[in-house]
Amino acid sequence: MKLLLLLVVLLGVACAGETQATPIPRASNYQVPLVLPNAPGLSMAQGRFDSAVRLQQQGKLQEAIAEYTAAISLDPSLAQAYNNRGAVYMDMGQPETAILDYNQAISLDPTLAQAYSNRGKAYYDQGDLQNALSEYDEALRLDPRLVFGYLNRGAVYRKLGKPEKAIQDLDEAIRLDPRLPAAYANRSNAYRDLGKTEDAILDLDEAIKLDQTVTANFLNRGYLYDDSKRYKEAVLDYSEAIRLSPQLVDAYLRRGAVYGIMGETDKAISDLDRAIRLNPDIAVAYSNRGAAYNDLGQPEKAIEDLDQAIRLDPEDATFYSNRGRAYSRLEMPEKAIKDLDEAIRLDPLLSLAYGDRGNAYKLLGEFERAIQDYDEAIHLDSGFASAFANRAIALAELGEDAKTSDDIEKAVLFGFPREALEAAVRRTRGKK
Repeated sequence: MKLLLLLVVLLGVACAGETQATPIPRASNYQVPLVLPNAPGLSMAQGRFDSAVRLQQQGKLQEAIAEYTAAISLDPSLAQAYNNRGAVYMDMGQPETAILDYNQAISLDPTLAQAYSNRGKAYYDQGDLQNALSEYDEALRLDPRLVFGYLNRGAVYRKLGKPEKAIQDLDEAIRLDPRLPAAYANRSNAYRDLGKTEDAILDLDEAIKLDQTVTANFLNRGYLYDDSKRYKEAVLDYSEAIRLSPQLVDAYLRRGAVYGIMGETDKAISDLDRAIRLNPDIAVAYSNRGAAYNDLGQPEKAIEDLDQAIRLDPEDATFYSNRGRAYSRLEMPEKAIKDLDEAIRLDPLLSLAYGDRGNAYKLLGEFERAIQDYDEAIHLDSGFASAFANRAIALAELGEDAKTSDDIEKAVLFGFPREALEAAVRRTRGKK
């Protein structure tokens, strides 16, 4: 049997958008109780308003709406009551209704900066970024010290692909309130967009120092450590995110992927089992668990998981690549090549698929075709250690000793174990 060297990589979980990024907070949900003239009707409105604020603070949203509505019926000119009721509707996931209340608040008091800021948040939630930006601009014109105006406008700029402007606004929010955790967390996201990983981590350090209860901050810092290959620190942050939110699927997915990279395959499978129990429809969880089973030398289990991943998402090239690798482990090169052809069709830049297809061709004894695939894998990833290693073996099969030696040195340079590779080459040469 031809020697087959396989590099099994546990795929990371894509971070689609920033679904777990720290959400931008709304401008304050409620105003402090109003001081109104001492008139009977207004005093009753004041009492209902104060009651509504207390209920809103307690999370009793329906009761708060009823009290704000009562305050408005007693004093229809009470702009703050419309503003606050709009904030309650936002908490209830009703931005359209909230906007109607903010419109009325602004109509009654065109100088009420918080109403513009809150309306901006409602537009943001609807995906109307340009209107959101206009609202924050007006809010800050009326009140240049409105911290949440800068905080939320920064989020809009980031969503518009303008992280430098986002950072300017978040700098100002931090200057006005240095103890606002969300400002550091949001600025971290903008730094990450600019590729400034260390600055992003420092901001999350500060956000976490100020508030250690926000799951998203640990999760996001874990992402950054993960991307920086600081895997032990990433595991600690993902573990803290799980402690705070035990049902958080993404944290199990991420920690499972990192455990796989660290070679702690049993822990990886345990985390991926939990992720699948929590949400059985996440394709990447099956793919990653399949890669872990492959790493454990259990390709049959790997194929079962990868079949499910492909059923859930038939357009992901990495799933076919992983399944092709499992078929190669079972010495079924024709099936492997079929999957790897599909992976390359879906993603012609997937270097791992070319390396794996080269391995399948090598199993068939088609060494020239294998070398062509290794060449392409190395062209796409110049540090692909196992592609150099497997090409060295294929070249040894063809008697290309000088080229074999060159590839051995390159494979070792990029981290492939010299002793294992040289032993494989010796066995290959010994068959001749």
